[in-house]
Amino acid sequence: MLIVERVGPHAWKFAERDWDVNDRFYTGCELWEAGQTPAALAIFQDLFQRHPAHLDVRHSLAQLYAERGECDRAKALLEKPVALGRRTFPKEFRTGDRLEWGWLENRPFLRCLCSLGLVYEQEGRLEEALAIDQEQLSLNPNDNQGVRALAVTILFALKRPEEVIKVCTVYPDDGTPEVAYGRALALFQVGRDHEAITALKEAVRWRSRVAAELRKTRHRRPKSSIPGTITMGGADEAYEYWQYDGLVEYLLLDTYQPGDTQVGATGAPHDWDLSRRIVRSVHTPVILACGLGPQNVAEAIHTVRPAGVDSKTHTDQDGGPCKDIEQVRAFVRIAKSLRLNRGASP
Repeated sequence: MLIVERVGPHAWKFAERDWDVNDRFYTGCELWEAGQTPAALAIFQDLFQRHPAHLDVRHSLAQLYAERGECDRAKALLEKPVALGRRTFPKEFRTGDRLEWGWLENRPFLRCLCSLGLVYEQEGRLEEALAIDQEQLSLNPNDNQGVRALAVTILFALKRPEEVIKVCTVYPDDGTPEVAYGRALALFQVGRDHEAITALKEAVRWRSRVAAELRKTRHRRPKSSIPGTITMGGADEAYEYWQYDGLVEYLLLDTYQPGDTQVGATGAPHDWDLSRRIVRSVHTPVILACGLGPQNVAEAIHTVRPAGVDSKTHTDQDGGPCKDIEQVRAFVRIAKSLRLNRGASP
């Protein structure tokens, strides 16, 4: 039976229980880390049959099932302790009260909660996964498990950049790629360009290898990368972040020149060969901007092979922000007559 007890005005912890499973449990963990998954699985399954209320046993077994692609079994193992743990909160437990990671007794429940959110995310149940992440950040604001990065990823998938900014604001000194680069991306998405540039520079300062990886035209998994582990600030972290390029729906390539007061919409083209290399190197659809009009859009499409094209300055009326309808028609007609794709060779 789980019991939650008060340890401060707004702090709680699960009561300690004496389990006679530690030696076998740690043996199972060591076998798992050594790659001896069948042996570890056998130990965890036996421990679960003997001690079904042991949350760390449940959590480890669920993770093993998830690794094997048995997400339904993993979910079943996690949903019950999470529901039981929530029901254990006494009526005095208020919104904003904490169940902090610093108390060892709280960690099994927090681990199960985090893993259940990951299972929901894998199933596409993003709103439910986000609710779990937000619950964890409320219970344990210090976020020793990196849940804020999971929340940022889901919020981008749900197209809610304003909420991404709110999460990032709570953790202003967080240099993890999801938060640091996510802050910059979200600011761009809501039109706060100057703040976005500042945030991006800060992200590059914290995680320069990520920026270098994103600029590469060819990507290889680092030899030092060990499955299941990520080195903070390492080349493997940068590679894993690059693989998450599905985080955004598309990339818009436009021109920026040092000293400009704005990003893009300058009417100036940039290096289309560089744009073509970017198209070839990412899985995300690329939209090409940068000084396009009826006079050069065909050449741009043939050179870059983007998923789409964008025009502002060269389809505006002279001396004003309104569009020149004939120029727009010509631009659209030429673009539609050519093959737009996601970077396939012509």
